[in-house]
Amino acid sequence: MSSSKYDKYFIYKTPPKRPQNNRQIAYIDSDDFPGAHQYNCHWVTVLPDDPTKSWSDFGHDPHEHKVPEVIIHMGTDPNNKEDLGGEVELAMGPELIRYHITKSCMVYIPAGFIHSPWIVRRVDRPFLVVTVCQETGHTEKPHPELLSEEERKKMMFIYEGYGRGKARERCVVSQDGMTLEGKISQ
Repeated sequence: MSSSKYDKYFIYKTPPKRPQNNRQIAYIDSDDFPGAHQYNCHWVTVLPDDPTKSWSDFGHDPHEHKVPEVIIHMGTDPNNKEDLGGEVELAMGPELIRYHITKSCMVYIPAGFIHSPWIVRRVDRPFLVVTVCQETGHTEKPHPELLSEEERKKMMFIYEGYGRGKARERCVVSQDGMTLEGKISQ
């Protein structure tokens, strides 16, 4: 394929400045294209990345965003497009009402709506997850107070865009309470 002036619009991988894992396909936001919303696409494979040994040992915490989000779960069997190829548990609302997703679907999350934990419960064959936050940068406010101490140990918490510092301030905390990236301004 020859080079063209429009090559910059084709994203084949996650930009080096973004946190990456082996399952991420691509990520873009306004840092990559001014005015672009945030898009993230990744595989859910039979086994998660190290050091996590099992999907049930890890989850994404209850949180909210300043803008709407759409979470797309896509199965990869062209002969049975409805079958997700696994099971994802997604909690909705501050009551953490649990839904079990086993079919390809889109989930609409209104702005300011608490959602998650998002936990992969079973993977029969790899499937895709795409998230779209309708903002030019990512915002996320965790709600660890909604979980028991035992549940918090299995969650990843992200705090971004709600701090007193820069709008894009980001902090990621692992299941064991270790700060993986950034810090929160006081």
